[in-house]
Amino acid sequence: MNKRNIKYGYCIQNGKIMINEAEACIIREIFAERHSGKGVQTIGKELFESNTDYFSDSQAKAVKKVSAILYSSVYIGEKGFPAVVERSVFEAVGKTKGKRSKKAHVCKVDMLADPSEAEFVYNESEEIISAETEINRLLDLDGADTKKLREMIMKLAAEKYAAVGEQDITL
Repeated sequence: MNKRNIKYGYCIQNGKIMINEAEACIIREIFAERHSGKGVQTIGKELFESNTDYFSDSQAKAVKKVSAILYSSVYIGEKGFPAVVERSVFEAVGKTKGKRSKKAHVCKVDMLADPSEAEFVYNESEEIISAETEINRLLDLDGADTKKLREMIMKLAAEKYAAVGEQDITL
């Protein structure tokens, strides 16, 4: 396994996968913040804004990376990796997956004549959140099946479109 394929939080020493303690501290903090109720978007934004190495590419990528970390079982010692977080914390965080406040989420529509004045408002279901998380996970994998990803993205778009309530559209 070369450096390019090693998970964040780990390194290779003498041919063995070892914990990179500096990165593991950040991982533990991510789990602690999520476990205490902080949202994935907020955690990613804060890591990006603080210019934390690995999370400094863009805010959107930082959020995806945080999500991938929170739902990757390697961090509890699976797949030949040493544990960075305790299983109980990982499982508790896993139970928060897809749980958000009941407030509506706003999605800007770039394709309209005047996107600054148009918004679709919809409530995200657990299915939508789960599909987004799975798509993001697959996008982070090298060699992901692009045909399958396209199908998943189109299905997600249809689900989001169906979730837009007619009374919520303001044009």
